[in-house]
Amino acid sequence: MRISQQDADRMIARLASVKPSNTDPSKPSKIYLYESELHDDVIAECERRGWLAIRSRMDKRATNQKGTPDFIIAASWGVVFWIECKIGKNTVSDDQTAMLNRLSTLNQRFAVIRSLDEFLAFLKLHSYPHKL
Repeated sequence: MRISQQDADRMIARLASVKPSNTDPSKPSKIYLYESELHDDVIAECERRGWLAIRSRMDKRATNQKGTPDFIIAASWGVVFWIECKIGKNTVSDDQTAMLNRLSTLNQRFAVIRSLDEFLAFLKLHSYPHKL
């Protein structure tokens, strides 16, 4: 089953708009100037949980398939997450949209995130248990 581009865009927008319930509205979320800062936060969270985070290189042109998300995360219980990080006004490319569509047809767990809060909200949205 394939989803339309419009449905994929709606799904990406919905996932990007999810905010964790424990966020204090009086304290703004961290503002990332560089995508690498967000990558570092995602890796630190994965390490904290004992997960394996495979990250695409940012310092050189990627040699993996075009559109591959920034992270493939092997979590506990055989669960895999595909995470694409964006900051500021950056948007997903056509290749990334095609990849997200493909992941969707395979019923994979994926998200486009702009902050660690969004990553944590994504995990909560999927009711994923975690090690404290």
